[in-house]
Amino acid sequence: PRGVAMSRSLVAVISYDAGANRGRLALVDATDPDLPVVRSIVNLAGDPQALFVSGDYIQIFVEGTNVLGIDDHTQLVYAPDLTDPQPDIIQPLPEAPRAFGIDGDTMVLAMDGIIDLYSYDEEMGATLVETWNTSFTFTSISLSGTDLVFGADGYLVTADLDTPGQLDFHTSLSLPGLCRELIRDGDVVYAAAGDIVAVDVSDPSAPVWLGTAAPGAGEDVALTSVGIVAAAGVRGLEVVREHCDGGVSVEDPADDDRDLPTRSGLL
Repeated sequence: PRGVAMSRSLVAVISYDAGANRGRLALVDATDPDLPVVRSIVNLAGDPQALFVSGDYIQIFVEGTNVLGIDDHTQLVYAPDLTDPQPDIIQPLPEAPRAFGIDGDTMVLAMDGIIDLYSYDEEMGATLVETWNTSFTFTSISLSGTDLVFGADGYLVTADLDTPGQLDFHTSLSLPGLCRELIRDGDVVYAAAGDIVAVDVSDPSAPVWLGTAAPGAGEDVALTSVGIVAAAGVRGLEVVREHCDGGVSVEDPADDDRDLPTRSGLL
């Protein structure tokens, strides 16, 4: 396997057959973790490099030319539940972005110096709506309604799409390292950035550092019913349990002896 991610109760796994120069996406039903069941397998033209999950959508970065003649591209797969064993394969996007966020029928993709806004319709497919140039290189995106949080190397940036055709940046917050993933739960964003950092983004113009969890486990992060699961490199996976009120436990900055990052003047 080349990569793995969780989509609802499905486990998405990508692999590559070098002899056939073909990738593969397997969707595994993990409802019973003691007896996982392969629900469907999707062939991919090219070499899948990474996959990300946002809601019901699975995004796969693929190197190589697909059947439409598109070189390095992004393949989207819609896998809402287990009722239909065959997921919907969405037209490939002729881009291989560094970061991707999706909410409902809106998709935001970030390349070096470029941010693209797409809309998605089951009949029309994905349609490019807007393109913006930026001086930033974003590595992760969280999209919730019209609210955006971008992650980068050493900081996150809040923004919104409230004004049609316009991307408005608000402010930035320093992070301890490269932000590889952003997961949002209500008004709180968890950033995999060296540590797992919790940030309150209820006011996008003034994000608040809440604390850290799983020090050094900043490779990736996923939100589950029991808390957050963090990829901690050679240490494996670390689970940060939820409080009884549903919030994920993080360390209070007042109890941390390190020099914690503060809001920067980046914007």
